[in-house]
Amino acid sequence: MRKSASQPDKISMTFEDYKLVKVEFEVKEVVDGFKHPATTDIGVGYHYYEEEKLLHIILGVRGNDDDASYKFEVNIVGIFKFEEPVPEEAIKKFANINCPAILFPFVRETIADLTRRAGFTPLLLSPVNFARLFQEEAKTSQKKTSRKKTSLKK
Repeated sequence: MRKSASQPDKISMTFEDYKLVKVEFEVKEVVDGFKHPATTDIGVGYHYYEEEKLLHIILGVRGNDDDASYKFEVNIVGIFKFEEPVPEEAIKKFANINCPAILFPFVRETIADLTRRAGFTPLLLSPVNFARLFQEEAKTSQKKTSRKKTSLKK
């Protein structure tokens, strides 16, 4: 079947597997009650294996506030397979938006379970809008690039 100019190319991807690759949890000294970390850091990394059409994603979530009762770090690797070769720009979007959104519930559940098993109320991380994070990151890196170009002209 020929694709018409108005019909967009569809990219087919499957979620093959995931593995927890790092789990750290440390309880700090608790004096009066406990306090969950107020902020969490989220990091995404990826590598695309062109020949195999495999995309490996590492999603890391860390909570390490000074005044929290505990600190944690959880890293998960997800493996995604494409049926056809995928352009670099599409890989970048899949790697920073779609794949982390698929993996995040597994990390969220792991963190909730860790905190519960440590004797705290479960920490239920809020859902994350990875599309918005990707757009903000793109804007930030674009501003840095613009600044670099400006500074080179002087």
